Amino acid sequence: MKQIVLDALESLTQEKKDAKQFPTHVLELDLNKEIRKRLKSALHELRREEKIRFGETLNNNFFELIETKK
Repeated sequence: MKQIVLDALESLTQEKKDAKQFPTHVLELDLNKEIRKRLKSALHELRREEKIRFGETLNNNFFELIETKK
């Protein structure tokens, strides 16, 4: 998880440098948005690979591992 955060910070910082935006520090709001985007992408990929399933409950979403036959 630490590496994911560091990668996101590096990516967001580089985007600011490339756009010549200063200061180049990353706001917590922007970091949270980027982490959520990466999490959502990973969850969808795991679903396509049929490693997890997810759905909705009354108040939230759920995630469940799909057991593999051994």
